[in-house]
Amino acid sequence: LICKTRTLSLFQQGLKNRILNIGLVEETVLAALMCYLPFLNAAFGTAPIRFIHWLPGVPFSLLEIVYDETRKGLIRVGDRTGNRLGVWLRQYTAW
Repeated sequence: LICKTRTLSLFQQGLKNRILNIGLVEETVLAALMCYLPFLNAAFGTAPIRFIHWLPGVPFSLLEIVYDETRKGLIRVGDRTGNRLGVWLRQYTAW
């Protein structure tokens, strides 16, 4: 989601790519199945975990989204006004 575009916000671009959306749901479901289905636990050497153990990753994913939206916003400002930080971010971050 974060690297869909270099400068457009996630809210400007939207989630219109149906294949990408299906892939995101599919990988999440697959991870949950690998964690909670006994025969997959045996095959992959995993064990079920409590829901609370999924929660520590949530703040990091939100922080990553906030960081990237801020970076993209500063790049757009740099494009419009020539702001040095925005120009530097365009040149040295992302791809």
